[in-house]
Amino acid sequence: MTRRTGMTVVGAMLSIGFSVLSLHPVAASVEQLPSETPSDTPGDTTITSLIVERLPGRTALAAQSVVEDIVDVEARRGKQLGERFETIVLDEPITVDEAEEVAKSLERDGLVVSASPDYPRYASVAPNDPEWSNQWSLRAFNGSTNAGIGVEGAWTSVPGANDVVVAVIDTGRPKFNGNDHPDMNGNVVPGYDFMTLSGGGRDPRDGNGWDANETDEGDWETAGQCAGGAPASNQNSSWHGSHVAGIIAAESNNGLGIAGINPRAKVQHIRILGACGGITSDEIAAIRWAAGLPVPAQNGNAAPPINPTPAKVINLSLGGESPCSDAEQAAINAAVNAGSIVVVAAGNSSLDLDVNDYAPANCNNVITVAATTQNGSRLSQSNYGSTVEIAAPGNAIRSTMNAGTTTTTSSWTYTDKSGTSMATPIVAGVVSLMLSYQPTLTFVDARYILQQSASAFPGGSTCGSSPSNTVFCGDGIVNATGALQALTNYNRRGALVDITPNRVLDTRDGTGGVPRERVGNFSGTANDLRFRVLGAGGVPNLGVAAVSLNVTATQTSAPDEGGYVTVYPCSTGRPDVSNINFTSGQIVPNAVILSAGSGEICFHVYGSAHLIVDVYGWLPFGAGFTTVTPNRVMDTRNGIGVANVARVGNFTGTAPDLAFTVLGADGIPTSDVSAVSLNVTATQTSAPNEGGYVTVYPCAVGRPDVSNINFTNGQITANMVIVPVDINGRICLHVFGAAHLIIDVNGWFTTGAGFTTVDPSRIMDTRDGTGDVTRARVGNFTGTGTDLVFTAVGRGGVPATGVSAVSLNVTATETSAPNVGGYVTVYPCDTGRPNVSNINFRDRQIVANAVTVPVDGSGRICLHVYGSAHLIIDVNGWFPGDTP
Repeated sequence: MTRRTGMTVVGAMLSIGFSVLSLHPVAASVEQLPSETPSDTPGDTTITSLIVERLPGRTALAAQSVVEDIVDVEARRGKQLGERFETIVLDEPITVDEAEEVAKSLERDGLVVSASPDYPRYASVAPNDPEWSNQWSLRAFNGSTNAGIGVEGAWTSVPGANDVVVAVIDTGRPKFNGNDHPDMNGNVVPGYDFMTLSGGGRDPRDGNGWDANETDEGDWETAGQCAGGAPASNQNSSWHGSHVAGIIAAESNNGLGIAGINPRAKVQHIRILGACGGITSDEIAAIRWAAGLPVPAQNGNAAPPINPTPAKVINLSLGGESPCSDAEQAAINAAVNAGSIVVVAAGNSSLDLDVNDYAPANCNNVITVAATTQNGSRLSQSNYGSTVEIAAPGNAIRSTMNAGTTTTTSSWTYTDKSGTSMATPIVAGVVSLMLSYQPTLTFVDARYILQQSASAFPGGSTCGSSPSNTVFCGDGIVNATGALQALTNYNRRGALVDITPNRVLDTRDGTGGVPRERVGNFSGTANDLRFRVLGAGGVPNLGVAAVSLNVTATQTSAPDEGGYVTVYPCSTGRPDVSNINFTSGQIVPNAVILSAGSGEICFHVYGSAHLIVDVYGWLPFGAGFTTVTPNRVMDTRNGIGVANVARVGNFTGTAPDLAFTVLGADGIPTSDVSAVSLNVTATQTSAPNEGGYVTVYPCAVGRPDVSNINFTNGQITANMVIVPVDINGRICLHVFGAAHLIIDVNGWFTTGAGFTTVDPSRIMDTRDGTGDVTRARVGNFTGTGTDLVFTAVGRGGVPATGVSAVSLNVTATETSAPNVGGYVTVYPCDTGRPNVSNINFRDRQIVANAVTVPVDGSGRICLHVYGSAHLIIDVNGWFPGDTP
């Protein structure tokens, strides 16, 4: 499926995508609709037990004890549910919100594999909204008799989250005496007004430009007011934004009016349309603001504050006959990259979009929606063509309105409207339902599920679902029940989307299209190397928040004080941090999790080095990992982040560990953080004969028997560390030997998101057989030694199933290397060994590196050594995914 983009048309006209018809749908039999009580919100019910999945070989007693501590209620073991599932029964009920928080705590602390409230179920009944009988579009699809979306089946799931914000970029928020439509009470969050007065008869009617008052002032038009002498006669206000909003999120089971598709969603009105429509530049600003992106001042309008409640779904029931401008496309791309899903109307000009320009319907990276009638045929005015993803009901759709002909009155009503403007919020509402149950869904995921679960166009429909059809209306009619059911079997992406590790850049041979030359100079003034990481090595071009890399500096030359490499998103400018530190002749690798920025990453070298980059995976927006511009939050050399300027540690390992409160540090929130992604550097080191090391751990759990950095005298050694934070937001740093410590932060993982932390622990050591491995060094000087196969799941708090990748610290010790140096490659066994390296070493070195590696279908990883070494693995977390 292809889309077209064109050159910018700054003043392109935007029109509202509907035609008002006085049709009323034929009443259909009411399908049974589930409801808990007259209200279906989780706050109206209680929970008396939790369902937990025990860790392999463990009981649920520790979890039971924690439950009692958190909610101050006696708990006991309940029913066995098969496999390792069982219930923990509470002596007193708690709310759903409390139960969900307890479940998150159990998972976050690694006490169970999974936990959830034992949600109640109720007999299905129809909602008591009196207009329900007129909402044919929401009832079950049964072919040409009623081609609805079947939302009642989608409502049978357990209560989803109620924080999904849907931006309605439209005519604004209709209010009378400060009040919203009664059917939208409590379902609206503050928006913004981006409508400017820019000629063509357009009139914001609020006497100013951009501001925080998103009120719909009415878009009535007098005859001849607009460009070209339109309209031919006076036109009443449309209250279009109100109608769109009600379709998405009107309250249900409140004995009033209609039922919205997702009554738990929050609508955010963003005003850009008024009398005589709107303009593309306002639309662009609105899209960016809706997604939580900064919007610069322009056209005399001050820059608005960042949106405090960014929208996960953006509804654009508007368009105009023009190409998709470069600026419009850039705004959409930025919004999708920020985690928003953009749903747009195909338009109401009965155009074939394969041969006619219509924007934003023919922009890339949007879900374009055509409109259908009750019998599943194309609504006559709906645009069509291969740029359409899916169709939805758009004929005689009833929703919330005001009775005012110009400005609002005290009379709130319900009216039928038709057009792709009505079909679009139906899809947006379904997407918001999907997100309420699966917050990590990306644009690509949502589009795929919608298309795969869609109902086929009924026989005799004027719509086709093959692009070769004369009238292509997408892959079918949106099926709300099917889309929600697909989530059950959907292997959700966790915080990491793993890919087969592969080499994407090597300055030694030009891999990645880079010059075959070393990077950097001794003054630090050489041009930084730029590389487009999006689209490289299995990383997609869209929806990527961050990339997981292993970067190696080799053939190094350094000034006396040492050299370093800084890796950063080019769009942010170079930060004052380092990822790799080296001296002349060293080969030094380090793992890097880095924001993808605008798609290009940059490499700065002080000194000079050849650079090698291997990619291991990528992290989608909205999947639980938030990148921050790399910045230094702690440095014991100068007191940044700490009270004392002093080296940490001693030669007996008895010195006090350094506690550092990482929550609230630059770019890190003060709550809802399970783990942080850091680069930790040890410098000005002193070590006993056997070498020194640094251990980073959550303070409250006590120091584990692991290491993150190993060093000798006078070394500067860095390593990436993913470390859980304790309940007080702290991490601790233990040093055996002595060193100054530096911490640079690059991101954080949201509590309960797609990364599960475990208390750092040693799960494999070939020196003593830990992990059921042979007590022998791995590898030989020809690289033909047998690779070590290790089952990484089911150990150290990592569950035996449902794991896609593990976060490890791998150490090579007692090393022997040929003259060219040795290396270690860690990879999922069933993919075959890739041409990458994770650790590089010389004779008798102790080298550690963070490794985020996918596990294979049996939960295994393989370790290849060129040269020979004992290998140690410490685990600190895991990513969910396919069950081995």
